[in-house]
Amino acid sequence: MGAQGAPGRASHRLAARAAGNYRLARLIDATNLLVRVLRQLAGTELGASASCARSHVAVAGALLDGVAPEAASLMATHVREVGDAMLGPVAELGRPEPARRPGLGGRRAG
Repeated sequence: MGAQGAPGRASHRLAARAAGNYRLARLIDATNLLVRVLRQLAGTELGASASCARSHVAVAGALLDGVAPEAASLMATHVREVGDAMLGPVAELGRPEPARRPGLGGRRAG
């Protein structure tokens, strides 16, 4: 992830550390590499970064407004969306193709 991704990674660490959740901060550091690699492989690096930036701004705004439950909800949605976007294609790769039934396929018996 280029320069657009660095602020996102920093915002994740900053939020976790500000909350005093150092375990979360370490987990965030550990998953950032995975997310970066998956984005590069999927070719979604730039679009995903813009979307993440919007989510980060919304979470920061809620925190600045002192509305912690809203910030938590926004962050949960962000994490879920990123997880779905990043892991969905990976999960699809592992699914077997449906078995074809003999005698089907558009041809008429006869």
